[in-house]
Amino acid sequence: MPHDTAPRSARTVAVGIPTPEVLALLPLPVEMTDLQQQGRICVYGRKALSTEAAVDLGERRRDGVLVFPRACQPCVSRAAMSVLLDHSSGPDACTECKREPICEFGRALNRVIRMGQR
Repeated sequence: MPHDTAPRSARTVAVGIPTPEVLALLPLPVEMTDLQQQGRICVYGRKALSTEAAVDLGERRRDGVLVFPRACQPCVSRAAMSVLLDHSSGPDACTECKREPICEFGRALNRVIRMGQR
């Protein structure tokens, strides 16, 4: 991916599915601290986040409260990998992924995974 000055959440991972749409599908922990809900620490690893290193997972509503989850890139990669495995394998796998190497959603998840490995 060429270097981009746009915020990470505004970039697209591919022709097709924008990054924010893919990131919004990553599951959040059931329990989150106030700092996680505010996006100050990683929702997965609870590591302190800098503005430059944080990946915005999109504004979400939980139990009637608006939260602003963010995560570090390695944790986003792991979460996307988990979603990709659920999406593309097993008895409830994506029918398109069963026929083709991978569907558009799977490709978008792969790009999010690679984003976390840089």
